[in-house]
Amino acid sequence: MNNLQKFAARISQMSRCMLNCMTCRLSTRALLAVAVVTGLGLSGMGSGGATAATFTWDGGGANNNWTTGSNWVGDVAPTAATSNDLIFSGSTRTGATVNSGTTFQVNSLTFDAGAAATFTISGGNTTSKIVLGSITNDSAFLQTIGNASGNPIAEFSNAGTIDTGTSGLLIQALMTGAANVSKTGAGQLEISNAKTNTYSGILTASSGSVLIAANIGSADVVIDSGAVLNTGVAGSTLNNLTVSGTLLPGSAVDFGSLTLNGNLTLNPGSTTALAIGDSIFDSVAVTGTTNFGGALMIAMEYEPTGFDADLLGDSWTLFQVDTANLLGDFSSVTMTGVYGNVTFNKVDSERWESAYLGAGREFAFFTSGPNAGVLYAVPEPSTMVFAGIGMVMFGWSTWTRRRSRARLEAIEASLA
Repeated sequence: MNNLQKFAARISQMSRCMLNCMTCRLSTRALLAVAVVTGLGLSGMGSGGATAATFTWDGGGANNNWTTGSNWVGDVAPTAATSNDLIFSGSTRTGATVNSGTTFQVNSLTFDAGAAATFTISGGNTTSKIVLGSITNDSAFLQTIGNASGNPIAEFSNAGTIDTGTSGLLIQALMTGAANVSKTGAGQLEISNAKTNTYSGILTASSGSVLIAANIGSADVVIDSGAVLNTGVAGSTLNNLTVSGTLLPGSAVDFGSLTLNGNLTLNPGSTTALAIGDSIFDSVAVTGTTNFGGALMIAMEYEPTGFDADLLGDSWTLFQVDTANLLGDFSSVTMTGVYGNVTFNKVDSERWESAYLGAGREFAFFTSGPNAGVLYAVPEPSTMVFAGIGMVMFGWSTWTRRRSRARLEAIEASLA
């Protein structure tokens, strides 16, 4: 082999070595990359906490705490920081308690068909909290979120659904958060506490009833056709209210009042049912804009005596409104109760007037002008003189008493 051939062979050998070295390095880098990725994956699983899962309560522990593993099927408690699905079943340790100072993230909370008692999800103290998504009651019992002290805090930060089923759901917990919530199910959703709730989302009811006996003055409520809104006897506070179904302050047996920090919209096709007793009556106070619409049904449960032509006799402020921000009108006004079924007719731009009741008695209800929202006991038209227009009715009542059959008839008619 001459010198030129030796040199060419040497170059070829060096090239193969360099190629093998590069391949080795690439292989090493590839293996290292796989190891790093795999390691990161395992590390993420190890340090990031448990994966979201479903946990079922069996109450097998020695206390009521959520963090007690033996209270859950499999004897493993859910991780507070992981948004799990929780199921409550059986009838053991029905006072399931969110530990003091603990915040549980909850994707869904379900009382299943096997829940054979009323559970009360309690809180150890005022710092206990559950951050909620959806709540479902599939059981045959009323279920409760929050104890009588309003614990734990129920924070609605994730849009979800409250399905009351047919048995209903009671929320006594302090409500916070701003997520929108849809209420479904034929049962009643009752929100009742003495707290100043800061919940500021939109609660929309598409079926069943909602009873609000609380101050949730930053929340908007929408009552769709087929749903009913009741209020507490001690007064309820909301922000904006839109009704396409039925507005029934109080309940079937109690009078009640409603205060709106925002606007009231009574859509066409809605029903507003109000009752009047002896010095006791339902009422709605609106700070913002009022838009009348739909049917107004008044249950008169006693016989007034003060029929006065100058509007100085008996009167009832059913709606306390800003007359400068008043729109719309009712499509019909009717009365049931001690005078039977009474029809009102619209006689001018401001006033609905009842049919003549005999003995010089009639009623007039105003939907615009300075007396808007007030029902007056007046004499028959031949002797009635509407002097004193513009006087302000005072007497805002929120007492409670047992309602008469007239109230029930009004409710039944509104839901028929």
